[in-house]
Amino acid sequence: MGDSVAPGRTRWRRARTAVAAALAVAAVVLVTATGPARHLLGLPAGAAQAVVVLVLAVISAAATALCGLRAVRTLRAGRGGRDAAPWVLFTAALGCWAVAEVLFLVDEQLLGRDPRVDPVVVAWFSAAPLLAPVGMVLLAHAAHPSAPRLRWALDGLLSGGGLFVLGWLALLQPALAGDRVAPPVVVASAVSLAGVVALTTAVLALAARCRPSPAALLFTAGALVAAATQATYLLLVLTGRFAPGGWISVGYAVALVGFAAAAVVEDAPGATRTRPRTGGLLTALPYLPLVLAVPAVLVAGTHRHLGAVEVVSTLVLTAALLARQGLVVAENRRLARELASRADALGVLAHTDHLTGLANRAALTEVLDAALEASSTASSDAGAGAGVVVAYCDLDGFKAVNDTLGHAAGDALLVTAAQQLLGAVRPGDVVARLGGDEFAVVVAVPAGDDALRAAADLRARLEAALAPASAPAGPGVVASTGVVASGELAGSGPVTADRLLREADRRMYAAKRARSDQRDGAAVGDLRLTGPR
Repeated sequence: MGDSVAPGRTRWRRARTAVAAALAVAAVVLVTATGPARHLLGLPAGAAQAVVVLVLAVISAAATALCGLRAVRTLRAGRGGRDAAPWVLFTAALGCWAVAEVLFLVDEQLLGRDPRVDPVVVAWFSAAPLLAPVGMVLLAHAAHPSAPRLRWALDGLLSGGGLFVLGWLALLQPALAGDRVAPPVVVASAVSLAGVVALTTAVLALAARCRPSPAALLFTAGALVAAATQATYLLLVLTGRFAPGGWISVGYAVALVGFAAAAVVEDAPGATRTRPRTGGLLTALPYLPLVLAVPAVLVAGTHRHLGAVEVVSTLVLTAALLARQGLVVAENRRLARELASRADALGVLAHTDHLTGLANRAALTEVLDAALEASSTASSDAGAGAGVVVAYCDLDGFKAVNDTLGHAAGDALLVTAAQQLLGAVRPGDVVARLGGDEFAVVVAVPAGDDALRAAADLRARLEAALAPASAPAGPGVVASTGVVASGELAGSGPVTADRLLREADRRMYAAKRARSDQRDGAAVGDLRLTGPR
């Protein structure tokens, strides 16, 4: 049953998407036919403008409804309020646009006023580009919540400031300098520019850090088309060539279709979260508007005196750039410290036995090689015999502990033995676990000391440490120890770490055999672990 439902839902989703795409294309074609191409249908200018505004109102209302459904669908999918919040704001933004389109239609067709200079219509139109960027920021944060906020803020300031400077130089400053543009038109254009700057900034920062979702890209594309259309409208007003209708209305229709498509398209779950960007050209996107804005300000400065807006903007962008680079340096230093700390930790782990905390075989070999080299150097310099003493310890009967009391009890016994060995040696001596129940001790004998006496002293201390104060009930564990001094092997070839360990191991097994020949089995020492009765 489940296999038949899924294909049916997939077909229904595809059919629904195809119908929505067809309606969107039909709406754009209708606006084109009744706007710039109205002469093909023979429509009068007034009727054509009414149809255009009505179609735009319908598209904006449809985009509002689709964004609202997307928010509801996101909540029902159990993805939480963080994922649904952007679509709630997109719904509010497009709702303001729909209200503005309706008021535009009423002003122009019923009241006979110019809605483009009506403060109420301008206010509703201005709310959309103010709300949409907030939704895009939330969408970007939901897609990549782990990105540092300070870095996002500086990236946004760089890209947004650069875009603002470009828009100011190309549109707003010329509009304010003349008297051919009504103040509401300048306000609407400025708000539209600020909105697209903020929205594009969010997407640039998002694209620089991770992969934007299809919904984010479509919504941004719609905003860019809307801003370009508004900028074109402002340029036409500045040059005195604006006429109602025309391709301006087509641009708004395409923008609204982009918003509706963003609400319909399905995003891959978690796609942007699982594939963050770590490098490449896209990480330089926030700097692109800045690279374009600085030469533009310099060119403007060659033709006229720069105003306060240009000067302050350039100073703010410069400060933001320096702060961003300082942040990069600080992050690099932090990463270097973390890498060094992790390398040290890995080095410790690579030379440490994870159970007992003692040195492992690799660390013991390094220490023994270094001690032999130091001993050889000290002997040649001082003219007296320096040496190295190696002890090899084994816990006989350890397997019985594991088999009788369990591996946890065996591990506890190994930890106890390690602590006893550490308590028996001097500072500077090295105790290592070689594996299983085998331990080794390395003692460096200073020049002038008797290495054989040091070996005997070490053997006595180890046997005393491993011998129990009492003999509680439980499986008996007998410690066997073999000790050798480097001087004992000097006359039969070079003394190496491997040779010392093999000789200490051989002596340990000799002691084990000697003890087994004795009736009480306690010639060396008896270490016991209490077990359950």
